[in-house]
Amino acid sequence: MFESKLKNVRNIIFDMDGTLVDTSKITVEACQRTAKEFSLPVRKYNEIAGLIGYADPEFFFRMYPKVNRNYIISFGKAVAKREHEYMIAHKEEILFDGVKELLIDLKKRGYYLSIASTGSLDHVNTALKASNIYNIFNDIKCNEAIKIEMVKKIISSGPEGEWLILGDRRKDFEAGNSNNIITVGAEYGFGDEEEMKLFDLTIDSPKKLFKLIEDTVIR
Repeated sequence: MFESKLKNVRNIIFDMDGTLVDTSKITVEACQRTAKEFSLPVRKYNEIAGLIGYADPEFFFRMYPKVNRNYIISFGKAVAKREHEYMIAHKEEILFDGVKELLIDLKKRGYYLSIASTGSLDHVNTALKASNIYNIFNDIKCNEAIKIEMVKKIISSGPEGEWLILGDRRKDFEAGNSNNIITVGAEYGFGDEEEMKLFDLTIDSPKKLFKLIEDTVIR
């Protein structure tokens, strides 16, 4: 039954941060440099990377749970500005290796490609446009805290057929599972081992997704 669903997948939903975009390349440095300017404790790489996937401002509240929230909101805005500058400067370097090639190959073969991200509209648009992959997607949903609802909207407005979601955090699994679609965990992202166990399947690099579905697909 599961293999039958997999071989009929024609529609794919991607999480963005930690799945397509290696957010650690921009977010960690932006947070650390901005923390110094705001006289906040500088968090370590793993402390920041482990929070990637939480929507703003929850991401920043979890980073500094004991600091005044209004101050942290100001800190978050400063971080976002710095991230924006980094993304513009680094362009396609912010993507995980093989992501652009994967997306181009899938698009050529007629897959319907979507984004479901809890990131802000500015963050998502800047990342996708700076890395030159924005126009590859058929649908982009973002800036909502509940990913389950985003995925539901994407599926309801998209083509018929089987769907698959690729992501690196528990909320990606929950979004796919709640909508009865195949869930694939991105081991190369920021999710931990326990989160990866939730997914139907896992891959250790973006290019493995193409092999996974193309090896079983019926044309």
